[in-house]
Amino acid sequence: MEQVQVWDRDFRGGPGPRFSVWPIDHPVEVPPKSAVITKQHTRVAISWSAAGPPTTDVITKDNVE
Repeated sequence: MEQVQVWDRDFRGGPGPRFSVWPIDHPVEVPPKSAVITKQHTRVAISWSAAGPPTTDVITKDNVE
């Protein structure tokens, strides 16, 4: 829910998000300004190219409701 609120506040009306998905055991370099969701078998990075607050949020299955 928090990431939807960030999108609504900072990115609505701009270019759409970019989604990247990797196997959980694959080392990755996370794109800047990304939210990373760690699932059982994959990591999903969601990033936006539009200007916004420079943050990298890591979301795990334990802190997502």
